[in-house]
Amino acid sequence: MRLADGSAQSGLESKARLRLYALGIPHRSQVYFGGVGKVDLVIGDRIVLELDGREWHSTPAAFAEDRRRDLILTERGRHVIRLTYAQVMFEWPRIEGLLRELVARREHRWGARHRRAGLAPPITQSAALP
Repeated sequence: MRLADGSAQSGLESKARLRLYALGIPHRSQVYFGGVGKVDLVIGDRIVLELDGREWHSTPAAFAEDRRRDLILTERGRHVIRLTYAQVMFEWPRIEGLLRELVARREHRWGARHRRAGLAPPITQSAALP
């Protein structure tokens, strides 16, 4: 993975991405989901990390829109984790532990139970997703 990634939408996103890289956790930036738009980071097929700075997420309308997006992603079998600036910058060991645990349990991948439930197939970078 390249360290320079022009797709990041914020410094907070870049910081989280570099920390994931240091942990050896493969991820993608700015992944498009139909009906949702782009999300900040995706680990595997299912873990969605949204990095919320006050600048873009503090109004009532932005708060409501974030929850609408989260609901759609959850309905589609994704595990959405919203992180604040303080969590990324000052509570990273806690976040690291959580992400390592989820990856160790293979929660970042589709499993047979997800296929049986008829959830969406793994995502791609394509903007043509429904």
